Amino acid sequence: MGNDAAAFAWVVLLAGILLSEGCPRKCTCPIKYYAVYCEDTGMTAVPDGIPSDTRLLSLHNNNITVIMKDQFKHLVELETLQMSQNKISDIEVGAFTGLDALKTLELYYNRLEKVPSTAFAYLPNLRELWLRGNPIKRINSWAFVHVPTLTYLDIGELKDLEFISDNAFLGLTKLRYLNMGVTNLKKMPGIRHLTNLEELDLSGNPIAVIEADHFQSLRNLRKLWLTYMQINTVEMNALDELVSLYELNLSYNNLTMLPYNLFSPLPNLQKVFLHHNPWRCHCEILWLSQWLRDNIPSNRSCNPCAQCAFPDELRGTYIGDVYDSNFTCAVPIIENHSRDLNITEGSNAELRCTSGRETAISWITPNGTTVTHGSYKVKVKVLSDGTLNISSVTVSDSGKYICVAENPVGNATISVVLTVNGTGNISFTVTNKTMPGTESSFNMPTDSAKPKSPQSTPPILNEPDSEAGTNGSPKVDDVIVTTKIIIGCFGAITLAAICLLIVYYRMQRKKKKKPKPQNRSYYKTVDLVNIDELCPDSPNSMGKSINTTSNSLNTHTSLSMNNMSTFTSLHTLPHENSSQTLPRDGTMHSITKDGLLHNLSDKAISTYNTYATLPREPTTESITETQL
Repeated sequence: MGNDAAAFAWVVLLAGILLSEGCPRKCTCPIKYYAVYCEDTGMTAVPDGIPSDTRLLSLHNNNITVIMKDQFKHLVELETLQMSQNKISDIEVGAFTGLDALKTLELYYNRLEKVPSTAFAYLPNLRELWLRGNPIKRINSWAFVHVPTLTYLDIGELKDLEFISDNAFLGLTKLRYLNMGVTNLKKMPGIRHLTNLEELDLSGNPIAVIEADHFQSLRNLRKLWLTYMQINTVEMNALDELVSLYELNLSYNNLTMLPYNLFSPLPNLQKVFLHHNPWRCHCEILWLSQWLRDNIPSNRSCNPCAQCAFPDELRGTYIGDVYDSNFTCAVPIIENHSRDLNITEGSNAELRCTSGRETAISWITPNGTTVTHGSYKVKVKVLSDGTLNISSVTVSDSGKYICVAENPVGNATISVVLTVNGTGNISFTVTNKTMPGTESSFNMPTDSAKPKSPQSTPPILNEPDSEAGTNGSPKVDDVIVTTKIIIGCFGAITLAAICLLIVYYRMQRKKKKKPKPQNRSYYKTVDLVNIDELCPDSPNSMGKSINTTSNSLNTHTSLSMNNMSTFTSLHTLPHENSSQTLPRDGTMHSITKDGLLHNLSDKAISTYNTYATLPREPTTESITETQL
């Protein structure tokens, strides 16, 4: 027994020694949890001697001012690092080197003035980051790009924040929780790309209006806290895309009403907190009263509950206990709608239809489909103000489109006939139709979400000021015809000019290509000599000889060169200077090679003498005589 007791004592002593050697001074290190707690010790730096197998290290509430480089590089198994409520103002690059397994980093309530983006580059598996309560002034673009694995980000209570970029959260595709409460935000931050976000807290920021596109694309959001703000307006369809929303907190704001059927697109909504708002309980609140009774009956016993602030006779009344018998309400009025519109095929058609905040707008297409804001159609989209957009209209889009404005009392409609022509003309015929009577008391059933419509009155039809497609301006067809004529004239003129240029070009080209002649061809022709004319038959002339020389015969030579003819007088007979005698008998003689005149006949006969083409000297040869 004595030996066993001694052995046990030695084991206890050894364990105590190992425990004391493996734990920093002023810290506790429960081996069972692989944790080191160095809280509230007043230390000013990270202590030495932290066991390498530590998985949780808490340095909470000390006086540490700087996290030095490589201080944790040996803690390869560390998963949680708690350094909140210190005086940390600087984190050196490389301070988290070696912390590949770290999943949670708590740095809230320190003295950081900027997001230490570069220091986060050494945390490949970080899931949670707490920066709440630091005097951070700016959050720039891609501030968290080095930690794309984040699922939880707390940057609430940044009371000194002056600027946050719309791209500050780019890269955080896995983020599930975001807290930005009490960060001095004047407008909604850029969170549309956080498509996997499930919880969002914006409480305590001075934002007055929740716009229709503030929560666009957040289809996975389940919890939304908008409490202790200054919200006085929630725009129509502002929550339409929050199809997964389960809990909504709008308490402690300045809301007097909510748009008609604001919660209708939220099938999963089960918790709604509306208390501490100055609700005006009148016609516009009836839909909310009915919705609360149908969907959240437990709110009847809530404390505090959403209560009426106005009118005085309903002050303090739970909204769910307000019924139609308290008011006299009117059907909605369509304040602005499309009339005549002409656009070409392939353009975008825009059909306006707007009404008051207490009404809901929907459109019925020619094929009977009902389209509302947030509906996902290929070409047809309803904007937050009720306008229907049809992109790239075609002939198949023709038909009647019906706009329906609805409130708890009834509805008003307008019909728009859309005609798309192959030539691109679009015309609209608008009919404004009010369904129920304008003023009526009615009883809303308590066992149904749909109110009972009052007695109807004859419909009121508002005809457009002018027929579709006639606005006193020229018809499109006339303009097209005129344009075609102008284009045709211009084309004809252009074609004629081109032809003239071609002709001129060819003439110039032929001119340039004509070579200089090396030899000339001579063609000699003897003029016809009418002896009767030269020697008229008269007493004075008969019996006399006519003396002449060969030169007296009019001789012409035709020079043929490059298709151009030139006539000149040549004297080329062999006996050019000799004298010849023409007989008095009135006959014509041929001059032959011997230079003599020979009688041809008793009548006036002409003879053609021609010279064959020779390189240098012409030669003479008689041709067949031809009687004139």
